[in-house]
This record gives sequence, structure tokens and C-alpha cells, in this order.
Amino acid sequence: MPTTDPGARSEQYRAASRWADATMHPFVEALASDALPADTFAAYMAQDAVFVHALADAVGHLIARAPTLAAKRHLTNFLAAVLDGEDAFFASVLTQRETPDVAIQPITRAFSDLLRGSAAADGYGPGLATLLAGEWVYLTWGERVAAHPPNTPAYRHWTTLHSEPPFASFVHWLQTEVDGLVLSVAEETCARQNFIQAVAYEVAFFSQFWP
Repeated sequence: MPTTDPGARSEQYRAASRWADATMHPFVEALASDALPADTFAAYMAQDAVFVHALADAVGHLIARAPTLAAKRHLTNFLAAVLDGEDAFFASVLTQRETPDVAIQPITRAFSDLLRGSAAADGYGPGLATLLAGEWVYLTWGERVAAHPPNTPAYRHWTTLHSEPPFASFVHWLQTEVDGLVLSVAEETCARQNFIQAVAYEVAFFSQFWP
């Protein structure tokens, strides 16, 4: 289960970020209430499908940097789940509907660069903190919405992907791993900044589609 210790590193990062803005964004609320237009959801899916390429690259770097085989296994299993589950869902949505613009948008590119760059250049701790920010945001809203899921099949499925037990277990492992890392002062500063920036990018990413 996620830690409730306010002194834990991950909780400190979360408290310093735009957490409520991300996890209770109007885009999420519109999805939860079935008020989100299908074309808007498809445009969101198109950008998220682009972002997953950066996610896969980042997780690959983290697997290489992970200090234990157990950590490598957690990250590898997560990557397999993303590529098997989310990628197939993207394809099903995007083949059913025309999207207004499939070109990568500036916020998608900036968020992708942060995630990919943090894992490749900043080190295991800062890279893992960046990954935690995004996945924890999705688990938080996913579990809340799953209590009263939307009726639209695609929205319900997207909610399920981000609230089911395997995903929750992975996010909880990320929290534990980040909290237990021994970081230098520079690494700690970088990890905190990356987490805060990633949450801000989540807010901006949703705001592209539902301000």
C-alpha cells in the first residue's frame, strides 16, 4: 500500500507539486461523467500514443540502471503491460475515428523529453521519480473514478487500465523504491524537480484537450 508517512520522500514531492490540479483536472472529470466528446478523447489518445514511445525508452534506461534483479523485473513487467495493453487500446480507438491532428504537440514533446532525458542522463533515482509522478497521477484519478466508472466503454476501459491491481502494485513499488533510495544532494534536488515538473506537465497535457 502507498505510504502515509508525510516525511517520506515521495510524499514530500507530491506535497510540493500541483497534485490536485493533475488528479482532479476538468479533463478527468469530463471523462468520468461521460461528458468528454469522443473526438476529444481520440485526440488525447493520439498524443498519449506518441508519449508511450518516450515512456518505453525511459523504462528501458531504468531497467539498465536498476541496482537489483528484483527492480529490473518490476520495470520489465510494467513495460510489457504497457506495450501489450495500452498500445492495443490506442490502436482500437484510433482506427475507429479520425483525429483532428496527430502531429506531436509541444507539451507532448516537452513531457517526452523530460521523461526520456531524466532516465537516460539524470540517473536511476531522478529517472524513477519522474516515472513515479506520471504513473501515480494516473493511479490516483483512476482509482477514484473506478469507484463510479463512466458508461462509455472506451472511458471505462481506460479507467480500468489505471486502477486494476497490477498497475496499483507497480505504482506502490515505485513509491517504496523511490523512498528507499540513497541519493546525493544533487540527485535529491534533481529527483524532486523532475517529479514536480512531471506533475505540471500532466496538468498541461490534460489542458490541451479540456482547459
